Amino acid sequence: MDVVVYLVGLAGFTGLIMGILWWYGRFMGGKRT
Repeated sequence: MDVVVYLVGLAGFTGLIMGILWWYGRFMGGKRT
């Protein structure tokens, strides 16, 4: 059970980081042009 919770948390954390990076890159790209 602990492994499942760890994997779910890791996947959620990775998704959150990727989402932030995507929005940040889009925001900066839109501001530059």
